[in-house]
Amino acid sequence: MADDETRRALTELIAGHRLGVLATLKRDGRPQLSTVIYDATVAELVDLYRTVQGEHPDWADYRRAMVAERRLVLRLHVERLYGAPPHG
Repeated sequence: MADDETRRALTELIAGHRLGVLATLKRDGRPQLSTVIYDATVAELVDLYRTVQGEHPDWADYRRAMVAERRLVLRLHVERLYGAPPHG
């Protein structure tokens, strides 16, 4: 497949579902797979911007830019933290 065809096929695959898998690597090189729910709406990006920055001077321009740049909100639910607390 050409790059554009591949990108289009992957975009359609992702857009047709709300669940995905986030794959990361642990320190020892083993994979960590986490099921994630994703929602690619611009409204969610607007809500996030308002929470962090306040009002935008041109919401229509902001929305266009978010769609053009294919921006998404990524939320990770942390169930466990591993590591040693700092010594202080």
